[in-house]
Amino acid sequence: MHRADCAGAVTTEALPPSYPLILGGDAVAAVATGVPLVNEISLWPWPAVGAAALVAAGLIKSQITTTPRRLRWITRRMRVRLRWYPGPGFATRTKLYLHYGRRSARTVAKHGRKSLTWSDRHFGPWSEYATFHGRAQGWLHRWGVYTTFEDITITFAPPQEGKSLKAACSIVDAPGPTVVTSIRGDLIALTAALRQVKGRAWVWNPEGVGDYDSNMRWNLVEDCQDIVTAVRRAGHMVEASENKGLSDADFWADLASMTLAAMMHAAALVGANMITVYGWILDRSDEPLRVLAAHPHSDDSALTQVNAFLQLGTKTRDGVVTTLSRVLRFMTHPSVVDALCPVAGPGFNFERFLRSKDTLYLVSGTSQGSPVAPLFSAMLAELVEQATRLGSKTIRADGQKVSRLDPPLSLELDEAANTSPVPVDRWASWAAGSGIRIHLYFQSYAQIIKRWGAEGAKALLAAAKCKIVSSSVGEGELLDLMSHLLGKVTVRDRDRRIREDDGRTRYEPQYDDVDIIPPSDIRKLPPGHALLVSTSADPTIIRMANIRTRRDYRLWVKSGAGIRGLRPVLPRPIPAAMPELLHKIRFEMERQLDPHQVPPPSPDEITGRPARRNPYDRPRPLPSPPPETRPMPPLPQEWNPWHDTGEHDE
Repeated sequence: MHRADCAGAVTTEALPPSYPLILGGDAVAAVATGVPLVNEISLWPWPAVGAAALVAAGLIKSQITTTPRRLRWITRRMRVRLRWYPGPGFATRTKLYLHYGRRSARTVAKHGRKSLTWSDRHFGPWSEYATFHGRAQGWLHRWGVYTTFEDITITFAPPQEGKSLKAACSIVDAPGPTVVTSIRGDLIALTAALRQVKGRAWVWNPEGVGDYDSNMRWNLVEDCQDIVTAVRRAGHMVEASENKGLSDADFWADLASMTLAAMMHAAALVGANMITVYGWILDRSDEPLRVLAAHPHSDDSALTQVNAFLQLGTKTRDGVVTTLSRVLRFMTHPSVVDALCPVAGPGFNFERFLRSKDTLYLVSGTSQGSPVAPLFSAMLAELVEQATRLGSKTIRADGQKVSRLDPPLSLELDEAANTSPVPVDRWASWAAGSGIRIHLYFQSYAQIIKRWGAEGAKALLAAAKCKIVSSSVGEGELLDLMSHLLGKVTVRDRDRRIREDDGRTRYEPQYDDVDIIPPSDIRKLPPGHALLVSTSADPTIIRMANIRTRRDYRLWVKSGAGIRGLRPVLPRPIPAAMPELLHKIRFEMERQLDPHQVPPPSPDEITGRPARRNPYDRPRPLPSPPPETRPMPPLPQEWNPWHDTGEHDE
């Protein structure tokens, strides 16, 4: 420490070597007051560091704002990784707040969910009026991207790219009744426990695939006493089946739909089920005609249709039966038949489900063209019809008519082209106004074209207000379609250098119209990211929501709690082979021709096998043919020329 021995005198013997030996007035005052001095030699790098930082900031600023000719020295993939602004033509922070924030969702919820008060919309949970998709750019604050309940969302993502993980977030956040279609039941494992906090989890797994068995059954014929219900269910079942292999498929589909509806109506009038309907179709029985004629309240059009079916020519009737056999392929599956034939008592109550916050999981297998697709389509169509009917009758506590289901019915349709090919393109025009939120998930655009055709695929894509295309999508048609949809943006190119006649040089700016995002940039997005386009707003790039990063999911996993009330899938008993049965049947058929024939012994693989011999025994002789087939050896004949009898000359 430096001390002043007397006023105006300063000792320098205790100064460290880093201090200057020549002290000015300020230095003397600093030493006198005990304030340490700054090393003058250590100050020289800081101006250089500051200048370099300013230059780097200027380069980054120029790259962000006046990007010459797109992205020159840093790719869009790197920008997304660094959480920077993706580039010209994308939504800025202001537009993210105005078009993708909760503000716009609250505005729609003001008339879309009239059960929510002003405080509910502004201070309540956002999951009551908005759908969260992911987060956009930003360092300190990553902007959340939301859409309203009136926006139909369609997501394209290849396998293992976070499609199911994102769908799980929407399922957990759904405020009302939710229907989920799943392959193998993976969405049940991710969401059922968290959904059970709001309501009951129903599982309908007719094929018995995955880990969770059905805890509900549905009689498809129930409520078909109303011919309108029978026509609706039969129409969706026939439409969901694949009849493209038949010539004049529309003709056969119409005949099959009307015939199936009439027979389901007849079965409902006598309290039967689909087993009875399936038997009537295969046997060409006139029993449904007798039922419709004997019942006093049967529908006349159903009676006419069954009578016309029975009067058809052989070839035409066989064509209708062939079409219906394709539609009712699920009747050959024992587990599906069991799921369609509930025990005595009330079945699944649609109205009670729509007025609750329960979750219904529809699980199908992974095979192409699942046989249960007609069943799931019929159930979804019934749910949508019931939701529309209930929504039109909904009245608030203050007596005001709402005209839509509140809270809305959420349809989370994973692999919709295979599991539940419902006519979403037609539902889109009125589903939002009826309180139905629809989210669709596909692996490729080709799936939509194969199921709904080229025109139907365009209509479905146009009806979806929110379109999400994940990274690693390699389908050129979809990438070109999205790039063309976003359009072009005017960007500044490199300035053109012009030399004047007087020797001076000036620079003239140049501009060009380029794609907002080329198809290759969509494919090269980092894993877990996606391009999102919503209504008329500018596009943005998000990191998709992931159920495994949510706090409630991590707490549930950490607790080790399971899913309540769900049973595991038990293996079905498979009958053993009986080879002797075929021999017995053949003997019975032959015995009808020859009654005195003795039955042959039953073949047995074990007893009919020769006993194993000891390897140390003497070898057995080779088998020889029986005597009657054994060739006689030639007799020995000796020819002696001296004893010739001359018999050979005769």
